[in-house]
Amino acid sequence: MPMCMVVHSTKCIGQMFDRRRRLLSEAHCRRSSESVVDLRILCTGVIRGCVSLASNTVKAAGVTLTQWGVLERRANGQSNTISALTELVPVDQASISRTAHQLVRLGLLRRQRQSRDRRVVRLEATDKGQALVRQFTPEILAVNADLLNGVQVDEPQVYARAVAANASRPPIAKGGR
Repeated sequence: MPMCMVVHSTKCIGQMFDRRRRLLSEAHCRRSSESVVDLRILCTGVIRGCVSLASNTVKAAGVTLTQWGVLERRANGQSNTISALTELVPVDQASISRTAHQLVRLGLLRRQRQSRDRRVVRLEATDKGQALVRQFTPEILAVNADLLNGVQVDEPQVYARAVAANASRPPIAKGGR
């Protein structure tokens, strides 16, 4: 066999092995991605479930889901500033600010400026806001129970701890683990 045919054959065999390796790798990636939860899809499903089941409840309370999230957190003594609320309610700071303003206009929250630092505004649930949260919390808890039906009691906590721990690690360098 002439030398150029050997080189050509070797090259073709090499390309064939490269193609096979790439196809196997792609198949492995497909299998891996099928067995791993896509967090975007999971989070979207959770949010859609909450929205579809809780919307009518909070609508009956006369507020939106975002307004409910802000009011409920504040009425339960969590996060008394706009910045702190952004850690608990999954919307941006500007939306939280607008929502707080709407809740103030509805008489469900009140703003209080700090005497030492006038830039800091604390939010406080009014009596009307507290009463609304007490009235509708059982229905919201029932929605939560419906959404978690079939989920083991400790699974959401295990999941949340694992995601938080993984998110706190430095990112993995491109190209491998």
